Formats: sequence, C-alpha cells, structure tokens
Amino acid sequence: MVAHEIPYTATASIAYWQDLMSKARKGLEVDGPAFLHVFAPCPRGWRYETDKTIEIARLATETCVFPLWEAIEGEYSLSPYSKIVAMKPERKKPVTDYLKTQRRFGHLFKEDAEHMLQNIQKIVDKRWDRLLRRIRK
Repeated sequence: MVAHEIPYTATASIAYWQDLMSKARKGLEVDGPAFLHVFAPCPRGWRYETDKTIEIARLATETCVFPLWEAIEGEYSLSPYSKIVAMKPERKKPVTDYLKTQRRFGHLFKEDAEHMLQNIQKIVDKRWDRLLRRIRK
C-alpha cells in the first residue's frame, strides 16, 4: 500500500487496542485513502484456546512476526511496542514462542523439523531488519 502512495498505511493488533484506536482515527482523518492491516488471531482455525487470543496477538508483535508500524505519506515509523523491541533487541522473543501456542504449527516441533523453525526465524529476522532500514532512512 505504501508503494501505491496510499497517504496512510499501518499495521495494528487487537493486543494493543490503544494503538489500534489511534491508527483508526488517523486513517479516518487522512485526506485520501487509508489502509489498516489488523492482526486478530482465529481460535478455531489456528487451533488454540480462546482465552489465549490476546496473548497470541501480543506474541506476534513481540517475536516480530507482526511488527507494529505506520507510514504517513511514505515515511515509516514504529509504533510504541515495536520501538521498544528495536531499541532493546534482547526483548525480541524467538519466533518459536509464537508458533508453539497454536496446534496448526505442531508439525514444526517434531524431531526432523528443526531446520524449518530456523528458516522461519531467518525470514522473520530478515523482514524485521528490512523494516528497520526503511525507518532509519
């Protein structure tokens, strides 16, 4: 959406409702179209207990599987929680913390699947680094 010059583009998560509300307001106030990609886990499809929904949504951000950011007129910035992870990388959790919460990923935790978990971590790290480079321009 940023590449298509949408004036306001952002990611949000139900785990960080204040950030979500703030971004929804910004999107409504922008002159032109806006795009908001909201992360909301699905208990039935992802196969986890419903009381874990917010925990799983939070883990998606803490592992950088779904970082929170916004782009206003093409200028990227991190949302508050993602800023903390960027400034203190030791707070970034391993992607396995997120994956192991959902039975849909159970096959990744078998003996012969370690290489798949390592590959997923590399992909998440690469995407996170690319986002940080866009912000630091």
